[in-house]
Order: sequence, then C-alpha cells, then structure tokens
Amino acid sequence: MKNVVENVVAWTMGVVLVVVLILAAFAHCSVGKQHNNSIGTVMYVDNPNTYLAGEYVNAVVVGDGKGVVMRVQPIGTYQLFTQDILLCTEGLPEKFLDKKSPFLLTYETQAHVLVEGLGCHRLVRVDNLEKEKKLP
Repeated sequence: MKNVVENVVAWTMGVVLVVVLILAAFAHCSVGKQHNNSIGTVMYVDNPNTYLAGEYVNAVVVGDGKGVVMRVQPIGTYQLFTQDILLCTEGLPEKFLDKKSPFLLTYETQAHVLVEGLGCHRLVRVDNLEKEKKLP
C-alpha cells in the first residue's frame, strides 16, 4: 500500500511539474519600460526643464486649439524685448488659475507634440513672483 501512495504522489508531482513547464513556455511577460541604469529608475544627467520669469504680454491659440503661443517680457530685459514660447494646451488653463504677472513658467525643454510643424512644450507649473517694492 505504501508503494501505491508513493507512486501516486510521484506521478502527481510529475504532472504538476510538466504543467508548470508548459505554462512557463507559453507565458509572455514584460517588465515595463526599460531604463538605462542599473536600478531601473528615471535619472537625469541634465535638467529636463526650462524656466522663464517675466510678465505676460499676450497669447494666441494656434493649431485648432492644440497650442498657445505665449509672448512674455522676461524680467531684467529692456521693455521692448519679448520672448515667444509655444505651449501645448493640455492642462494649460488650470495652471494659470489665480496666477498674476509676473510669473515663473516651468516647461519641459524637449518638445513632444507638433503643432503646425513646430514642437510645443508641456507646461509643468506656473508660480507667482512678487514685484520689488520701490522705496519712497
């Protein structure tokens, strides 16, 4: 009787092993996005963001609403100097809620989406800046 039990256990374990090997052969798994470092995380060598501090001049919606060309007069430049930046409109209005000029724009340096053949930048955040108070 002992031999019969041992044979049944050995046969069952053999069947389980074969099933596991068959399932492993047909499994197609991925570990997600591959990163070029040993610990598998996103790491920067250079800052991926660009910063622009200045006052709002005007803005124009382009590319059927996919982008906004914002004209900014940067802080510390002469009055007639302006700088234009093409920003993607996704999430743009919410970032400007309760913001006043002057402000600090933080946007991704690398453009990800094309709007009318030009790369638009994803706006990361907008921060208020306080104007200097002039002494009397």
